[in-house]
Amino acid sequence: MRKTEPTIAGRQLDRGSVIGPLVASGVHVDDCWSDWGPPDGQRPLLHGLTLTDLRLTRVALSGAVLRDVRVEGLSCDKTSMFFFANQFERVTLRGRVGTVILNPKHVSPEYERAYVDAIRAAEADVEWTLDITEAVGKVEVRGYAADRIRRDPETQVVVRRENLLDGRWRTFDWEGTAFRVGLDLMVRAGWPDTVLTVDATRRNHRTQLSVLRRLRDEGIADQR
Repeated sequence: MRKTEPTIAGRQLDRGSVIGPLVASGVHVDDCWSDWGPPDGQRPLLHGLTLTDLRLTRVALSGAVLRDVRVEGLSCDKTSMFFFANQFERVTLRGRVGTVILNPKHVSPEYERAYVDAIRAAEADVEWTLDITEAVGKVEVRGYAADRIRRDPETQVVVRRENLLDGRWRTFDWEGTAFRVGLDLMVRAGWPDTVLTVDATRRNHRTQLSVLRRLRDEGIADQR
């Protein structure tokens, strides 16, 4: 396994390509994207990666398989913080990660349903998909199976769809937090569950913690 400090720019991640194993630090990836296609064996594979202080600008990573990947320290611009239709198998995010939004739906309507189905099947075959226990920042997990995600139960809680059916949550005082937005997305999209996470980098992080405690006390979020 080699150690390197690369700068990668202006590249397409082709279908059938494999990246890894690799240990890298201080990497800047700019103006890179993944080729689109169906969720088959030709999806790009990123495996055995250990990346420290990764910076992404103008990056669109979608439809890839990430296996045994560890990222400690992540910075994304507004283009790069969205990750669509990626399959996660033992992927760890640690340290400051800025804003990261993870969604199993592909941005192309042609592949949208197929990717969700493929990712759901893959989730059932692994012990865990994501570990965000030590991630610091705004981590939004939209539609991935909550029971396959390793998390800090104090700052990252699971809310299940069945606990929202009585509508009580709509009357809550959310105290300026954005958690209601996450629950609205969950209800509209039909996800069975979602993970709400405290962003410890925000000034209102103590208020966020208080709101999550109330959700647990009300039986809306899981107790642990």
